[in-house]
Amino acid sequence: MKKIILSMVFVFASITMVNANSNVEIVENINSNNSVEYARDCVDKAIAATEAIAVCFGEDIRGENQDYYLSVYLDLYEGCMM
Repeated sequence: MKKIILSMVFVFASITMVNANSNVEIVENINSNNSVEYARDCVDKAIAATEAIAVCFGEDIRGENQDYYLSVYLDLYEGCMM
């Protein structure tokens, strides 16, 4: 139960940080037509946040909980791309 609550805190904190900065990045990228770089930034942020959550639990994102960490990554990535 502790793992679930802690992971949700990290997910919400990460989404909040991503959403706070996303509007500025979207405007900058639309103006410069660098949507590929913006998508890459979202991938990097989502991977880093997912790995940080796994490290907090002493797990590997490619271990036995791979499906869980993949869903966390996808949620973070989709939140960033909005």
